[in-house]
Amino acid sequence: MITLKELADRCGVSTATVSNAINGKSNISETTKQRILQMIKETGYKPNFMARTLRVNSKRTIGLVIEELAAFSSAPIIEGIMRYFEKQKYETILYNMRVYSNPNWMNDEDFVQTCVNNAVEELLSKQVNGIIHVAEHSRKLKYYNENLPVPVVISYAYPDERKLPYVSIDDNSSTAKMAEYILSKGHKKIAMICGSKDNLHAEKRCNSFKRVLKEHGVPLDENLCVYANWTRETGKAAAAKVLKKGVSAVFCHNDFIAAGVYDYLYEKNLQPGKDLLVTGFDNHIISSFLHPEITTMKLPLLEIGEKSAELMDNLLENDSTCTEGFEIPCELILR
Repeated sequence: MITLKELADRCGVSTATVSNAINGKSNISETTKQRILQMIKETGYKPNFMARTLRVNSKRTIGLVIEELAAFSSAPIIEGIMRYFEKQKYETILYNMRVYSNPNWMNDEDFVQTCVNNAVEELLSKQVNGIIHVAEHSRKLKYYNENLPVPVVISYAYPDERKLPYVSIDDNSSTAKMAEYILSKGHKKIAMICGSKDNLHAEKRCNSFKRVLKEHGVPLDENLCVYANWTRETGKAAAAKVLKKGVSAVFCHNDFIAAGVYDYLYEKNLQPGKDLLVTGFDNHIISSFLHPEITTMKLPLLEIGEKSAELMDNLLENDSTCTEGFEIPCELILR
């Protein structure tokens, strides 16, 4: 017997459009609706009413769209999601988009959109009740059609103007904690090595750090604010630029950049923590391997996953159209 996906392919539409036609939804054109109904008649397609009944009554299957399972942030978020859903007796179906298969994926919106479309069609064909999109890094996502027949929650990123519910990290307050810590150590000439330009994390961390320093009468010299590309190698190159200017502390936007600063210091026979205060962000495992171990901000990844699942649960149990978003602060890890 022909499947829903096969029927959609023959009609040249998505599985969601076929479902809407079958259910008499008004968000498709009459021409498209009639074409689908005619194809149903010709193929003898029979909707899986038993599965649909279970879906409507139990509301117990959630699809997880993972941008990249290999990303360091993905596993804890997924763990948080599944920990919550196991307690609430939900089942989950995971779809890994594997965006790392395209080295230029961050700049290739068409590639990511295609990956999302494939994921959504696959999950809808499996009769999921909702979709949680787990992003690889925070940015504004615009991949989801507002006419989808199931709710969507964005995890570790933000929606665009469609106002979907989301959960992400609070870069602003978390960076402020780090700035206050550095200032509490008496530092006045401070450098900042940022992530890549046009990155939402980097933008928020940069603005927050500058704001706090200014509030304490320690404006950040723009010559001491340089961009890297989140990597150890670019962190080392950036360190060579700013450390010649006599700074006593440097705030790095992630722990890999901080590791690059360590590399530069050791080449110059300088001691991290003694000759220069170095701080990071993320609490990546590398932060505890550095010597001395580095002070950093721990991302609330497990909590982001749990809160994302809780939002989805509320949407389904209360038939809600919630568009509320949450930002969870990071924890300062002193080392």
